[in-house]
Amino acid sequence: QAHRSIQLDLVARHRTPFMWMASHASFRKGVLVAYVAALCADAFLTFEEDPTAVSLLQHDLGLHRNPSPKQVPEFVSKCPTSACCDVGSAGGGALEQHSDGVWVFLFGGAEFCFADGDLFGNFGFHGGLPEDWILEELPAVAHGRCMTYALETADGNVHSQIIPTVPDACTHGTVWRTTQANFDRYQLFWMKSDPPYEPIPINVTTMNGRRLPATVLHHAKPLKFKDPSVEMGPTVSYIQREYCDMQRRNYCPSYVTQVHNHLVDLGVDMSQVTC
Repeated sequence: QAHRSIQLDLVARHRTPFMWMASHASFRKGVLVAYVAALCADAFLTFEEDPTAVSLLQHDLGLHRNPSPKQVPEFVSKCPTSACCDVGSAGGGALEQHSDGVWVFLFGGAEFCFADGDLFGNFGFHGGLPEDWILEELPAVAHGRCMTYALETADGNVHSQIIPTVPDACTHGTVWRTTQANFDRYQLFWMKSDPPYEPIPINVTTMNGRRLPATVLHHAKPLKFKDPSVEMGPTVSYIQREYCDMQRRNYCPSYVTQVHNHLVDLGVDMSQVTC
């Protein structure tokens, strides 16, 4: 009987037959255990290159590594894109109760993900969005949130993200009120996209001081780096639209400048971005 303290390491010459048997449940309970026991007589085996095999074999032999530490919530202690956060009394007013419809927030020039005509067909409409798609539209700020640029595991590209941060930092964007039916269609579309995004709750403050309970798109699959403060520069073609949309929507100039300088720090050649 294998002892729990045995460290199993896979010898390269045994890898192929082992992996075949590890993928066939009928062999794992008997033949596989005997096979590994025989290998242990003349080799110290490692599984580092085959995590799936590790899990299968450790389960069968009762050899379990220490459980993974509890996932730490996303947070950045310093926001390099934050600026112009004293709008709307910094979100100090009372949070409005849900009115008729659902509030949707998008940030950093990504407003086209909700409001751009190029996506009309993707939402299942023909001939343009219905009149009740946008019931209200207001510039807004999310306090305690930071816009970063991170590598997605889903498609291997860098995308803008919205990450919790210190209360006096902020992310600028736009908030809309739409119907529940429209929101359900919007949510379904982005959950099926690549990379997928899921709406999560967020409180935002409009420029005239209204505090609204909204949702914002958040990456549905893990980022490449567990530490959200680890950033990478997006491509010029990617940032072209978001950066120019911030200018077109008359974002606070100091916020746009802060984002510009941060992108330069990330290695993006902003001289190629023309709006």
